[in-house]
Amino acid sequence: MHHKLIILTDRYRWENDNDKNGKAINVQNVSRFKNSLAVRNFVSNWLEKEGFTSQGRFGGGRADWFVIGGRWVHDLILICLNPLLWKSYKDKMNEIINENLAYPEIEKKIFKEFFPKYKGPNLFKDSKFNTYNQLGTKDSAMIVNKKLWIRLIKPLINESDEDPWNDPIIYIEDNELKNLTEKETIDKMWCVIVDYHD
Repeated sequence: MHHKLIILTDRYRWENDNDKNGKAINVQNVSRFKNSLAVRNFVSNWLEKEGFTSQGRFGGGRADWFVIGGRWVHDLILICLNPLLWKSYKDKMNEIINENLAYPEIEKKIFKEFFPKYKGPNLFKDSKFNTYNQLGTKDSAMIVNKKLWIRLIKPLINESDEDPWNDPIIYIEDNELKNLTEKETIDKMWCVIVDYHD
């Protein structure tokens, strides 16, 4: 069965500056990742290192395998769209197309009717699209914005429990998800979506 996992990681590392006498005078933030590809690669390597898919003598990881993005490759962008328009779009698509069949050209046309100002990446899977690309696509990772915080991250934090093994969200630098605030998260963290199978 496929599952969705959200990984949060700090956007910056903090470094002290020193004055001429060697005394710390302020703290500056330095970007940890050059771009989406760098953070997706970091998360993929971190999951492997932490045993997310390992199989050992006495147990296994949480998953058989995983990819960044996968079948949820565009979810972070979709979450940022107007939810009422998105629902209307999906309802319209369900009227026109059998959901088991893919008609990217029709989807694109109707999507453009509902979201005429959308200028982001292509959200429709064509015959060249590979959901098993290990590092996903550029939009498989985004810097957390207010919409992601309100519509995705905060509800998942509230849903998480004391056992991070089953949580739908992981914060790499700290196990204390419940303590995360909007101020600490928006524009200060990357959000990466993972498709895993168990």
